[in-house]
Amino acid sequence: MVETLIFFPISLLLLFTLYSVIQVTALLYTEGFYINFHSLSNNLRLSLCFGLILVLYLAFAYLIFKHRNRFKHLNFVQFKQAKTYLKIIAYQVLILLGNVIIMHLFKMSGTTKNEQVLDTLFKANDFRLAYLAIITILIAPVIEELIFRLFIFSFFNQLSRKLLTNVSNTKIKHRLSLAITVCVYLLSSGLFSLSHEPTNLPSFLIYFFMGLVLAYNYNKGGVTRSISLHTLNNTLAFIGKIIA
Repeated sequence: MVETLIFFPISLLLLFTLYSVIQVTALLYTEGFYINFHSLSNNLRLSLCFGLILVLYLAFAYLIFKHRNRFKHLNFVQFKQAKTYLKIIAYQVLILLGNVIIMHLFKMSGTTKNEQVLDTLFKANDFRLAYLAIITILIAPVIEELIFRLFIFSFFNQLSRKLLTNVSNTKIKHRLSLAITVCVYLLSSGLFSLSHEPTNLPSFLIYFFMGLVLAYNYNKGGVTRSISLHTLNNTLAFIGKIIA
């Protein structure tokens, strides 16, 4: 019990730190007030950023390995079945349709601060594009799914179940369970959207809807399937940016 109380806060703190470092690193290449950092050579800057990210990543990996028995439910077996990939593709289509509908309804013209930073990095034809590809496709989906789904969504979901064990009335228990589940979906998706720094309501709703789909996918297939969907979404977005 004591190990659990220590493990989860430390893991979450490491993930948030790693996530923040990635966000700040992107800003270092777009904001002009980091004068001292910009005075360094590109290779040295890249080495420092990746070095810090690697240290944090290894620290978290060590915690996961040390407590690996807690993660036996990752369910890699599902990827041997074709229906798993069909579900991931279906959820991805749902996300894209949601984006199109929201942008059409609100006649969206703005974007998120996160998107603005990415657009700036995409204009660069140097090492920053390679850095962006690694972060966008390989690292960000893993970190965000671990934070917003495995930790936040799962934590509140399990907490609600423990609270409901004291409720004896079946009807009330069912209604409370449904209400709490909805709240957990809304909370995790809202935090996920806010982390992408939306600048208006449509941009908030786009990431919020994506968060809902990812949370539902996680609830049905676990964090490995959630990471797979998130990776697919980011890969398509990255390819779309390059083509555009």
